Amino acid sequence: MQENSLTVVKVGGGAGIDPSGVCTDVAAWATRGRPVVLIHGASHRANILTEARGLEPRFLTSPSGHSSRYTDSQAREIFVQAAQEANKEIVVLLRGLGTVAVGLTGDRVPLRAVRKQALRAVVDGRTVVVRDDYSGKITGIDKGSLRSILAAGQVPVIPPLARSTSDGLLNVDGDRAAASVAAAL
Repeated sequence: MQENSLTVVKVGGGAGIDPSGVCTDVAAWATRGRPVVLIHGASHRANILTEARGLEPRFLTSPSGHSSRYTDSQAREIFVQAAQEANKEIVVLLRGLGTVAVGLTGDRVPLRAVRKQALRAVVDGRTVVVRDDYSGKITGIDKGSLRSILAAGQVPVIPPLARSTSDGLLNVDGDRAAASVAAAL
């Protein structure tokens, strides 16, 4: 791999995942001039925050067996908080390693999405339609802002959130986010 080729890194947010090792690698690459984008998850942190509110994390399983977080309006609020906290933690780690990292949360989220209006899920053995979920399908990337950050020698740090013009911040799959960013750039 060439030193100046773009690298998109995804670090999960599940239980037991420590982002410090990945941050060490990202910082080393960035120091050598390689442009790097880091996308992260927030699932374990979201579970902790959910339980701290006396709630149980909920998940949906599609008829094909794919499991995803059920993100109703209350869960969305918690998930956004978890994603922003995880983002800040990673930015602090990278900065501590001498890297200029830019957390892209809130209005700076570079992912665009549309809300999934209806999800099919298996509940108690029956397939049902879920309409109050705030997860999204990625439809675009703000390539201009990411390229500007990269051109300045900085590392964009992106949470598993995307902005919808009609529904605000949406929960998106971090792996799909990483693939979308890699394809766009």
